[in-house]
Amino acid sequence: MRSIITVIFIGAFLSVLTPASAMTVTCVNCSEKFMQFLERVTNIEQLETMYRTYAEEMMQTQQQIMMVKQNIEQYTNMVKNTIRLPFAIKNSVIRDLKSSHLSRKDW
Repeated sequence: MRSIITVIFIGAFLSVLTPASAMTVTCVNCSEKFMQFLERVTNIEQLETMYRTYAEEMMQTQQQIMMVKQNIEQYTNMVKNTIRLPFAIKNSVIRDLKSSHLSRKDW
């Protein structure tokens, strides 16, 4: 029984050892593909850098818009408060603003 298993094992082993036909493969444009791969990696890095820059600029723009909004709200509040002033005080404030504006032109 052992001899039959040994013969089968040796037969299988010898069948695996038979010479196999092999084909030679050459890569004609491997360097081009490698360069394209490197360019793609570089482009992805540039795209990532551009995305980060864009995100930062968008955040700065959003902050600037919020600042403008706050300035508009402050100005609106100032106008409302000025309208509520008595007429004599309002004229005094307007006169002071005009005189300070005129003095600025002289600078």
